[in-house]
Amino acid sequence: MVPPLAGIFRINTDATIQDSNQLIGVGEIVRDSGGQVLASSVQRFSTCFSPHVAEATTILRGLLFAVDSGLLPAVLESDARWVVDLIDSNETAFADLGVVICDIVSLKKQFDVSISFLSRCANKAAHSLSKLALKWMISFGSSPILLAFDSVILDDCLA
Repeated sequence: MVPPLAGIFRINTDATIQDSNQLIGVGEIVRDSGGQVLASSVQRFSTCFSPHVAEATTILRGLLFAVDSGLLPAVLESDARWVVDLIDSNETAFADLGVVICDIVSLKKQFDVSISFLSRCANKAAHSLSKLALKWMISFGSSPILLAFDSVILDDCLA
């Protein structure tokens, strides 16, 4: 994973779906160009979104998190290739997915944000946070992230 240029923040997002309980865990992590964690967030939703809507909603939350925190300009990365490709295309998506994609494209144009795909193995920290969200309903804000994630974050930086 190549770090962003100085002054550009990296946001990684991921969603985990637990079909048995109709839960979605969302994880976001923001780093500076040196790889230092600046903020992270987890949230759990009780809903039955499709995987594409869940991932798109997570990308939207990551964008809103960056905007609200003033962490711009940024590159947002997701391991949901189909959703990232849909965002980058000029195709119209319909129903619930289309509404979320429209909001993402609007924010992307309004703020200095690019969105790109990265592999799951390079997105371990956000994935681990999304799984954590299914267990606990907590937010870390700008507090130091749990020590259990130190090795996962380091793996992401080295990938």
